[in-house]
Amino acid sequence: MDRDVPFDPVVDGEAVTAVRAATDDTVFSVVEYTTDDLHVAYVSEATRALYDDETDMYGHFDRIHSYVNLDIAEIALFTDDLFPFADDARFITTALDTGKMVRVYVSDKRGVFIGLEPAATVEPIVDALLNAVG
Repeated sequence: MDRDVPFDPVVDGEAVTAVRAATDDTVFSVVEYTTDDLHVAYVSEATRALYDDETDMYGHFDRIHSYVNLDIAEIALFTDDLFPFADDARFITTALDTGKMVRVYVSDKRGVFIGLEPAATVEPIVDALLNAVG
């Protein structure tokens, strides 16, 4: 399903299964990203239905990815500048009327974007992902 990516993804089918098993809510997408590229690990049929075709979907995902450096910068912002007593930023959630967008940081330069239903409880999903990717 995915395009070739120039990095070795840590999110595989087992990680996607763990994320989906951690909630009764719909998981719309699971996308691993680095500062340079993205790896689409899972997209629900509901998400696919929003786009005319896969090219349109990937175009939108690429547009979202173009802002990834803001995400990576937030790690340092929160742990170095705003809360210097914190050692780690695990995830950030954006709640929209249409869903929750969770960015889970698996390293300083790699994250996983998870699209969820608006009412989804985030912490068990994040824990499942982090346990699955080690």
